[in-house]
Amino acid sequence: MSRNRIFSKLFFMSLSLVMAILLVQFVFQYFWLDDFYYYNKSRQAKTFIEELEQILVDKDATDQEVDEVIRRGSEMYNSFVGVFNQYGEQYYGLYIYGGPYFTMLTADHMVYKVYFDKAVEEEVLIQALSVGKKIGVNGYVDVGTENVILPEWLIVDGKEYGMQVEQIDLSIGLYDIQAVSSGKPFEIDNEIESIYDDDLYLLDVAQLVEGTIVSFNTDQVNMSGMGYKENKMFVEQFKVFASSQDIIKKVNESQYIEYESTNEDTGIKTLVSIKKVFDFYGHPLYVFSIMSLESIDEATRVTLSYYSITVVVALLLTIIFSYFYSRRITRPLLH
Repeated sequence: MSRNRIFSKLFFMSLSLVMAILLVQFVFQYFWLDDFYYYNKSRQAKTFIEELEQILVDKDATDQEVDEVIRRGSEMYNSFVGVFNQYGEQYYGLYIYGGPYFTMLTADHMVYKVYFDKAVEEEVLIQALSVGKKIGVNGYVDVGTENVILPEWLIVDGKEYGMQVEQIDLSIGLYDIQAVSSGKPFEIDNEIESIYDDDLYLLDVAQLVEGTIVSFNTDQVNMSGMGYKENKMFVEQFKVFASSQDIIKKVNESQYIEYESTNEDTGIKTLVSIKKVFDFYGHPLYVFSIMSLESIDEATRVTLSYYSITVVVALLLTIIFSYFYSRRITRPLLH
């Protein structure tokens, strides 16, 4: 066998092997990369919820320990996590108040921050607000968070502005919003559940607080803050939950479920995982985990866009390597 023939066979065998490896890699990335990423995200979400469930049933676990587990897991897996009771009240999670707000000063020199992103006539209300104007706020005071007031009614220039009242019951899939835009502040229908009735953090009786506006913020940048987005994402999932009897049935049978959803504002796909768990006292809780799938789509796009460059570079390196490798192998064989 001639030297050139041996060299050619070794060269093309080496080149074919590398080409086969590149082809297998391309097929895997093109057809199964999304599925692999999704599987990995799904596994992470399930593991995290199981870890969270273990601490929720632990009678010795403190609220700080639960919040720490949620914070650590949220950062590690790039997810939003909330633990709710059946009425949609958040017990644990990285919730931060967000949305348009104004700051008011009362006659006894108390300063309150009032959020009004649930206002029925929000645009009209914004035009009516100005620094120095007298205002009355009928709502619930959260003294543990910068003296925040969550209003049910605002009174500006003698006009009453109502808030949207949410009715949520995750056990039966109820999610409904009723607009309260007329009537007097203290004549709210008792059958309509309050927006803010979580007595863990808020006063259970609405108060009328009067004062003067000292500043207000209606910047849209504020409304796109992380806490505002997080709260809106959970509300979106409550709506999806309420519209699917199949999801409700599975969750209330204490099954772990997950599905893909697309964010209305950004168009980004998310992986939503829900599980009904019970705390140490037997109270039902709903764990929602929302993970962004944007990294999957982005990684796939980047990988495929650069794949042609990768193939060209790999081929050049393979040709050079195969040439010198084949010559090195054939030389001692011929001698």
